[in-house]
Amino acid sequence: RFIAAGRRPEDVVVTGNPAFDRLTAPGARARGEELRRARGWDDGRSTILWASQVEPDIHPFDPALAGDPQLPRRVEQVLRDFVADRPDWRLVVRYHPSERVAFEPAAHVEQSLAAEPLDAVLHAVDLVVVTASTVGLEAALVGKPVISVDASVFTPDTRYDEFGISTGVADPDALRAALPRLASAALARPQIHQSDTRTATERVIEVIESQILVGALD
Repeated sequence: RFIAAGRRPEDVVVTGNPAFDRLTAPGARARGEELRRARGWDDGRSTILWASQVEPDIHPFDPALAGDPQLPRRVEQVLRDFVADRPDWRLVVRYHPSERVAFEPAAHVEQSLAAEPLDAVLHAVDLVVVTASTVGLEAALVGKPVISVDASVFTPDTRYDEFGISTGVADPDALRAALPRLASAALARPQIHQSDTRTATERVIEVIESQILVGALD
């Protein structure tokens, strides 16, 4: 997008986000496996994480874009219906801290509270569903298949399907067909990893140091 807007390619350096270094830090995957065992998610069922988020009436920066505040609940209901009569699937619902939603227990449906570390949860589940939450990006970074419901007011800002991060569906009802196709981890999109093993933090520091050196030479 920077280059399309006119930046020279040599001006653009991709470092990654230091906030996500925790996802691939030593021990992150082991903590996920430990949580998976503790929650009983290692029983052979396919575990879906629904990472919900607030959907506003109006886009906060573009009043011309109208949102559907009921979209998160419609997605959740489709997912609940999907697992209701499928004993080989379970749904884990994780509400955004800003949401005020009372969790309703049901067969094959569990809740992940905010107190559970998100990085461990992502490593513990098999598949992640989002609308436009950054949880979708984080899930892709740890190699999980992601489905994005591209019906959010924020979808134009977070085109995960276009970026190769998710499999996008146009509406909640389309999840019914998309979920079985992505049930196997072998069908996951390629992980967004480079052969470079440095963390994003290390790469950011290197860029800063290179610019300091350029300034000193000038």
